[in-house]
Amino acid sequence: MTGAGPSHVVFGHLIIDDLRFPDGSRVDGQLGGAGTYAALGAALARGQRVGLVSGVGRDLDPAHRAWLASWEIDTSALVERGEHTPRSRVVYRPDETRTEQPVHGKVHFASMAPSAHDLPADWAPEDVYVFARHDDPNLPVLVEWARRREAPLMWEISADSCYPDTLAGCGELLRAVDVLSINLAEARALTGLDEPIACLRRLRRAGARLVTLRMGAAGALIADSHVTVAAEAATDGAVVDPTGSGNCHSGAFLAAWSRAHDLARAAAVAAAAAATVLGHHGVPPPRRPTDLTTVTSRAALVGTRVIADDGSTTPSRSTP
Repeated sequence: MTGAGPSHVVFGHLIIDDLRFPDGSRVDGQLGGAGTYAALGAALARGQRVGLVSGVGRDLDPAHRAWLASWEIDTSALVERGEHTPRSRVVYRPDETRTEQPVHGKVHFASMAPSAHDLPADWAPEDVYVFARHDDPNLPVLVEWARRREAPLMWEISADSCYPDTLAGCGELLRAVDVLSINLAEARALTGLDEPIACLRRLRRAGARLVTLRMGAAGALIADSHVTVAAEAATDGAVVDPTGSGNCHSGAFLAAWSRAHDLARAAAVAAAAAATVLGHHGVPPPRRPTDLTTVTSRAALVGTRVIADDGSTTPSRSTP
């Protein structure tokens, strides 16, 4: 069911990032956050209006609002909750891990989290993306909100929820959401397993209906009750900044999948969208007329395969 408001809804933080890289370089004041990057992914996948739900400060730069508008990201559910927009210092280590530290403190950061109360009552999107911990009280409310609108919901699980005890108690939640998005390090921490296929199957047994397992340069694995698809990464240039690429992948996958439920096609589009952010510090420039066709062209080059239960693979086919 679709109706008023944006075609896609993204529920996650908008953050200003101060980036530190292993070579000593730094880039400050970049628009970021899981919500921002997931909204960008949805916009890249479908070219339709995206509603972003988050708390912000009165100091949100007009240039950042203009960037959001260029990508048709609706800011009417960005709620001003104080003077400062959330800001994080993101430090990348040589081993490709990173730390994130809220500049204004953890209490301020938590106060800026999106709330289900911020959702406009008349919105009826095609799909809903949520970045959250497993115990976020907004999550069951959003599941019900999306269900009433017949909109599939993706839950991208927060890394600080990924430990085995969480999985043991999350079966009902996993069965309630339509898509679980998780990266490989998180899946290993959550399942206690190492091999990606084993992680994927453990998550499915725990109740997840559809899982997209993001593996960076190794691509992604996607599985539902019928099929497991492996998709390559779309790498056609140097990685300048990995920030937000996973969130972008998630938002793009959901937007592409909700249209035709074609796993291979959605995985290819998601890989192409993620590649768009890897070549920039922070988000890419304001939207240009060629951006969506570039993603479509990149997606056409992404290889996808179906993985059988015995481990054998065959090329997959997807709808155009």
